Amino acid sequence: MRIRRILLGFFVLLLVAVGTGAAWVKLTEPRLADLPPLHNGDVLFQSARSDQALAIFLATRSLYTHVGIVEKDPDGKIYVIQAANVVVKTPLAAWIKQSYGERLTITRFRGLNAATASRIVQAAEKFEGTPYDFFFRLAPDNVYCSELIYHAFQNGAGISLGKLQPIGSLGIDNFAVRRIIKSRWRLDPDCQAKATDFKACYAIIKRRLIITPVSLSRDARLQTLYDNY
Repeated sequence: MRIRRILLGFFVLLLVAVGTGAAWVKLTEPRLADLPPLHNGDVLFQSARSDQALAIFLATRSLYTHVGIVEKDPDGKIYVIQAANVVVKTPLAAWIKQSYGERLTITRFRGLNAATASRIVQAAEKFEGTPYDFFFRLAPDNVYCSELIYHAFQNGAGISLGKLQPIGSLGIDNFAVRRIIKSRWRLDPDCQAKATDFKACYAIIKRRLIITPVSLSRDARLQTLYDNY
């Protein structure tokens, strides 16, 4: 009887905790009217609802699993340029809903003037229609989300945002990352040219440089304007 009461009490506390957490998430969902005014070139981070989000989370140890860049059109409408299946412009409201619990962080490069911001956005726009890079190679024929932002700042303003690092330096020794690598390695362009088996391909992949969403976010030149994490 005593054990049953303890278990019942634990179950009740668990339900309360879950309910409180769900209520907090709902209460902190962003309202567009409450967000700070957005400018061209603002960098937005989120926790994407994608098949590979768990692998990115485990590899980078960060809730930031996706990133996009703001474009403000002449009518004042806000879009987010992002690398999805291809690089596309997505209305801000729709982009926010992609994120678990509509979590969102808005950042802005310190001291960025309007002309430079416009060039950065134009550099991002040039990638529209470019397919997603499932192999995370720094090659312009395919791009992944944080690579798009990296190239936009580099090509548009000569700014190196974030830090490149070898894939092998990330937390890749786990089931989620290994599953993705094993499912894709035979189609990896570098492995097709230089590797005959998974072990050789894995060594190539570990040496490959990558730019991650969290690496971009940790650049001290980005100022946080809004964060509901």
